[in-house]
Amino acid sequence: MVITVQLESTTPLYQQLQTQIIAGIARGDLIPGEQLPSVRVLADQLGINLHTVNKAYSMLQSEGYVVIRGRAGVRVADPRGAGDAARQRKAREVITQYLSRCAQEASIWGIGREEFLRQATQTYDHFAAPERKESSEDKSDKEDKGVTR
Repeated sequence: MVITVQLESTTPLYQQLQTQIIAGIARGDLIPGEQLPSVRVLADQLGINLHTVNKAYSMLQSEGYVVIRGRAGVRVADPRGAGDAARQRKAREVITQYLSRCAQEASIWGIGREEFLRQATQTYDHFAAPERKESSEDKSDKEDKGVTR
């Protein structure tokens, strides 16, 4: 998976990183257990401050997307794994927060319920395709782990 940042964007860099990693997990580009670049390596490759990468990783961990294990590094979490009730509650809480914000924005901009639901469904369908064309093993062999700026 290629991670990029746009230095001229008004979106903070840590949010750009979070968004891309979450999208990569949703698309299946990043699989549970997969190692992510270390804070130092990713910061160096992107030419950004290591505290920015650390903030993104910490926030991703607090939301259950990654697991940070000291020197063992950062790995993609398995949010659907093992029926962990606490993780499922956390996932629902995070999703409810995001959906609330989206619904508020839609209301402010005059987007009706039907249009909101249509857009939400299209977005969900974009990321949650029912079938994955490659198995985890095939994908990990072919994966491009490049980083660009």
